[in-house]
Amino acid sequence: YRRATQEKADDVVARVNLASLLLSQGKEQEAKVEIDAARKQSPGHIMAIFMEGLMHYKGGRYEKSEEALQQILRALPEHLPSLLLSGANQLALKRLEQAEKNLSIVVEKQPQNIYARKLLVSTFLMGKQGHKALEGVEAALKMAPEDSQLLALGGEALMQINDFAKAQQYFEKA
Repeated sequence: YRRATQEKADDVVARVNLASLLLSQGKEQEAKVEIDAARKQSPGHIMAIFMEGLMHYKGGRYEKSEEALQQILRALPEHLPSLLLSGANQLALKRLEQAEKNLSIVVEKQPQNIYARKLLVSTFLMGKQGHKALEGVEAALKMAPEDSQLLALGGEALMQINDFAKAQQYFEKA
């Protein structure tokens, strides 16, 4: 990607892909340089805006992340990656109603998305909706029966509904 951006400085896709790779390596400042260059080249490029939102999310700047994502969601209200990341932001900001709304759309459109399901279950748990959380865990466990995070979330849901014996089983399996 670096070579691609050196050979063609206005290659927004290469810059966005490089930024994604840099973010996954924890190199936020280097990723920011690429994101800024991509945004300068093409201010409305959806993936450049999304990458900016992701960078802010990874840095714990949930409000800034949300600002970037709202630019996308105003134009494309069902952009699933933006809805997922917005749901994660809203959960981190404890805006449970909005988190539930966004994450529910993602789970409805992508029922196999285990990460979205985990976030939605976490939203239910934070909102003290143990029964809904348990339903979400049970649905997700059909797809990933050995997922230790799901099992731990299931244990938490069972604790909320006072089924301590079954909760212990979930925690032990987790």
